[in-house]
Amino acid sequence: MSVRLTTALLAGAIVFASPAHASTLYDQLGAKPGLEKLVDRAVEIFTTDPRIAALFEDSNLDRHKRMLVELFCQLRARQEIAESGGTSRHRGIPGHGAVL
Repeated sequence: MSVRLTTALLAGAIVFASPAHASTLYDQLGAKPGLEKLVDRAVEIFTTDPRIAALFEDSNLDRHKRMLVELFCQLRARQEIAESGGTSRHRGIPGHGAVL
């Protein structure tokens, strides 16, 4: 199964398994625990795909996963931050912070 298909199926399963009352994508994905599962699965797919697995050999995967979840959680608050006139920075590699 291709990486794209597997990721799409995983995302679809999370959305369809989420509560019908969930109003935001963040809620539909299962909030932070759902995002952690999604990121864990995506990293598992990437690190076992023989075409790209070598790119992750010397990586700190736990840190990468933690930072991705943090970024996605920050995206949830993007509208509130913009409405207040502020900005938020993802704490990634120094000097490479993405303004949200």
